[in-house]
Amino acid sequence: MVRALEASGQFSDAENMRKLRAAVALLEAGQDLDPHEACSLFSQMLELQGRPPKTSFAVSVIPTRSDPKAVSGQMCSVGTYTSVMTADVNGLDGPLPIDEVAKVAKLAHRRAIG
Repeated sequence: MVRALEASGQFSDAENMRKLRAAVALLEAGQDLDPHEACSLFSQMLELQGRPPKTSFAVSVIPTRSDPKAVSGQMCSVGTYTSVMTADVNGLDGPLPIDEVAKVAKLAHRRAIG
């Protein structure tokens, strides 16, 4: 993934590239990550997508808003990662359930952390 980003020429932020390389090195080493460190990496991945630093929650349309097949919500905080998704391989019709997925993701996360 890092090589693909570098080759694309679309990723010129040296600090974020350094963070991404460090994260990839941790994962490739096969070491267990501290749950809080894993949430920090999740946040950094969201930063690479243009979200503000320390973001812990995201809702994404997959693969694109022009051809939606799924809406996914992810959250990582206090060392706990939660992900929910609604999908249809034939595509989603009508208004995208972004608010609904956000609500369910937050509720599931609250329940997961107690």
